[in-house]
Order: sequence, then C-alpha cells, then structure tokens
Amino acid sequence: MLPWLLTYSGTVTGPVQTEPLKSKSVQVQSAQTLAIETLELRRTAGVHAKEGDRVTVRYRFFDENRVLVDSDRMGIEFTFTLGDGSVPDVFEMGVSGLQVKGFRRARVNPLALGDGFESRWPDVKRSVTFEVTLVGLSRPSSP
Repeated sequence: MLPWLLTYSGTVTGPVQTEPLKSKSVQVQSAQTLAIETLELRRTAGVHAKEGDRVTVRYRFFDENRVLVDSDRMGIEFTFTLGDGSVPDVFEMGVSGLQVKGFRRARVNPLALGDGFESRWPDVKRSVTFEVTLVGLSRPSSP
C-alpha cells in the first residue's frame, strides 16, 4: 500500500458485515526482481540515509504520457522510517543511500509498487519513472 497515493475521502455508511477469516497457503515464485534502474543520481555532502533513519522526501511518479503523482503539486512532503515496511521496497531502494538534497531518478516495473498503485492506475503496465529528493533526515540517537 502506498499511503501517499490514497486520496479517498468518502465515508462508509450502513452496517459493516464481516465473514470468518479463510486462509489458503499458496507458494508463488516471482519472476521479477525488485531492482530499480537508476537513470540519474545526484549526490551531496553529508550522511547517507540508511535503515532506521527517519526521512522526508519529495517525489514524483510518471509514465510515458503523464505525471501520476507529484508531491510538489500536492504541496506535501512524505516522511517515513527506512526499513519499517510502510513503503514498497523499490521506493526504499530509491531513497536509501541519498544525502539531504540528494536526488535519484529511477525506472521500475509498476507491479513492484504494490496494490495501491495498481488499483489507482490499472492502465499503467509498462515501466514507471520516479524521482525522489531527500529533504530531511534524522537518525535515532545511539545509547
């Protein structure tokens, strides 16, 4: 799930019906890797973002024809902790190793961006390009 892509603001009305949880175990082997293809990388001075760091980023996703998401247009920045599982692995790979004001442009298969991305843009089947700029980094203090 990509929390910055979800914009639903409606309300649910009426009773909520639940069903007993049914589980089924299926083994699936993925044919694709989560590797991203870095197209451009701009480094700056300072510490590199690593797992456990709290990072704030500006980002943009686009395909061949249009901009899909642009945090600057929305007027927001996104903050998360690297390695906490709150964003897709490919997005963490894009941020990991950047310094403050560092920038990466990368290409990725949209299937690697999770269900939230696919449900919002089901017509995007080819590669997606994303740009990310690290605008803030805080590292937990060591004892």
